[in-house]
Amino acid sequence: MTDITYAKAGGPPEDWTNIEVVDIQTGNVIDYVVEVDTIAGWLRKYKTDENGKLALLPDGKTPQIEALCGRFAIRRRT
Repeated sequence: MTDITYAKAGGPPEDWTNIEVVDIQTGNVIDYVVEVDTIAGWLRKYKTDENGKLALLPDGKTPQIEALCGRFAIRRRT
């Protein structure tokens, strides 16, 4: 893992496309993360439907965002 405790799509960190967020409890990488704060224990991500596709708002264009609480880690992709 790294010493990064906060990340947001578009930065910070500058190389935000080279990081991934992991659920510490399960060890699973979480996809579609928009923003994460590992110290506070929350993240915001694009919501997906049962088929793994982005869930959209009623306008049919805008992705839904959901908030999750838990223990997360940010690491650089290898």
